[in-house]
Amino acid sequence: MDLTDAQCDILGSEVFEAGQHAMRLVAPLWIASGAGAIARQIIGTTVIGGMVAETSSGDSLFPQSST
Repeated sequence: MDLTDAQCDILGSEVFEAGQHAMRLVAPLWIASGAGAIARQIIGTTVIGGMVAETSSGDSLFPQSST
């Protein structure tokens, strides 16, 4: 599938916005306090770590083709 530059820009911004939205949902888990905080912090750390690992490894293992 061939994408124009404008389509790539739109797709890239949608992916970036999805990542920002996910961080807004997960960040409260990561900094939780009170009853059950340890479990929430572990879940938040796991999700954020997975997002970082996927981003760093996905970009190097599966680079996007510009053609």
